[in-house]
Amino acid sequence: MAKIKLTTSNYSELLDDWANGIATDNVLFFIKSEINENEIYQTAWIKNLLIQISSFDNFISKITYIDTIN
Repeated sequence: MAKIKLTTSNYSELLDDWANGIATDNVLFFIKSEINENEIYQTAWIKNLLIQISSFDNFISKITYIDTIN
C-alpha cells in the first residue's frame, strides 16, 4: 500500500487515478490547513468516488478509497 502526500496541485489527478481504477490501494495524506475536506469530498463525488477522510493526528488527515459508484 502506497502512502502518498496529497497537495492542492495534485489531489484532482490522484482522485482521477482512483476513478480510473489505477492505484486504488493507495492511502492519501494531507495537511488539514492546506486543503478543505469538503472540497475533496465534492471533487470525489463528481468523479463518482466514495472516499473516507479520517484524522491521522491534529495536523494530518488520511483519505482512503472506498469504492467507485456509477
